[in-house]
Amino acid sequence: MAKETEPQQVEAEVIEDEATTLEVTYTEATIASNMDALEAHVKKVVADYEGATYDLTSAQAIKDAKHDRSYLNGIKKEIDERRKAVKREYNKPLDAFERRCKQITAIIDESTDAIKAQLDEAEQTRKDALYSRLQQHYEEFAGLLAPVVPYERLHEPQWLNKTFGEIKAQQALEAKVSDVARDWETLKAQQEAMPHYADAEREFFRTLDLGAALNAARLADEEDQRIAELKAAMAPEPEPEPMPEPEPEPVEIPEPEPMPAPVPMPAPMPAPMPAPVAEPLEAWTVEVPSATRSQMQALASVLKAQGITGSIRRGTPAQVAARMEDKHMTLAEAVAQVQRSVVVPKARYNAHGNFYYRSMEDIVAALKEPCKEAGIAFTLNDSIVQIGERYYVEATCRLFFEDGHGDSMDVTAYAREPLSQKGMNEAQVTGSASSYARKYALCGAFDIDGTSDPDTLMGTEKSAEKEPPEFGQFIAKCKSCGTSYVFESRQQYEQFKANPGCCPSPAWQVV
Repeated sequence: MAKETEPQQVEAEVIEDEATTLEVTYTEATIASNMDALEAHVKKVVADYEGATYDLTSAQAIKDAKHDRSYLNGIKKEIDERRKAVKREYNKPLDAFERRCKQITAIIDESTDAIKAQLDEAEQTRKDALYSRLQQHYEEFAGLLAPVVPYERLHEPQWLNKTFGEIKAQQALEAKVSDVARDWETLKAQQEAMPHYADAEREFFRTLDLGAALNAARLADEEDQRIAELKAAMAPEPEPEPMPEPEPEPVEIPEPEPMPAPVPMPAPMPAPMPAPVAEPLEAWTVEVPSATRSQMQALASVLKAQGITGSIRRGTPAQVAARMEDKHMTLAEAVAQVQRSVVVPKARYNAHGNFYYRSMEDIVAALKEPCKEAGIAFTLNDSIVQIGERYYVEATCRLFFEDGHGDSMDVTAYAREPLSQKGMNEAQVTGSASSYARKYALCGAFDIDGTSDPDTLMGTEKSAEKEPPEFGQFIAKCKSCGTSYVFESRQQYEQFKANPGCCPSPAWQVV
């Protein structure tokens, strides 16, 4: 027979199940008050003061007015203090609940902060390594320039971003080095005609700005002139020379009277010297067989520093004259000229949507100079139109010649206002739709699309035909007429394609 074990005393414990989610039960509180009675009382008290007027020229009347105002404010203060007290009591359970939630989430924060610290350290290690490689590449590429201009003077923070890419960062660095070398060569070409070249060169390597260097030389010249004028003003006047002592008069010895000499003819008066004539200002034409736009901009800076004003136009004298004088160029020909020279890359990045894009401001900035050379201008106007049950912003880009000759051309694009946009009020929503519509009106007018800018910044190749997403905002363009629209979903896109109404033979492309 087995031996019975002795009973043992143990302490009871409560075992609770772990909770994976927050479960809350609460009872909606009810606040009982005599608001109606209080409102009736306040209206009765205030009725005695409605339309009250005070003779503020009397000291007693001023005192009475202040007393009445203090009395009414006292009633208001009493009600407000009671409201605050009730609110404090009412919020006590909520405050305690929130504190407890924050205590629990703080436990999670400790772990996430530790993970974040490791991620940050790894990211910083990657950036440091990339920075060192870019610095080494710069020292190899720049050669003798590297000791004079340290790498950190040229470094751009965005080069270290993963989305930017190391190859693109190296190319951007090489472009900056080339710009510095080009500007330095431009400055050295002015050395003989620049008394303060050393000051200009020192300023250039300090700022890497050719304009600042030229300005430094000009300021040094002006300072020399001011110092010379100061010295001339402060120079002492020369003391008058002392009069010589008079010599004793000699004793006159009479001499026999001489024979009268013939009277000489008077010498002719010398011809007056001609007055100096100031060198006249004349118009000049300088022909440059070939140069880049950047080089001509640098030349313009040099001429401006010498006080020379004028304009530099692209092309041979015959081409410039043709653009300036030929009034027979059609508007379509002028627009085509602009289209051939304008490329607007998608250089802006939307981190939230993970895509590259170009803004309306980018397009306008890229069009200004080519439109000026072609002699055309454009305006942008908006209007609100209703299509079906929704409202659209209709943007119209009007093209015309600056001098007013010839006809004009209108290109229209539409953008629909979303019903709501997170983080935007109604005015901002309309403004966003207007910006979209204006941008695509400009793109349609000047044929600005993605074919010349295959989103190389993305690091991926574009497919021949882009399929629209099932959900989310996207843009589709009619290749026949150039009209662009903003759609909210693929379903809306398919419905609109059935009855677009933009042109007789629409051909759609998602951009």
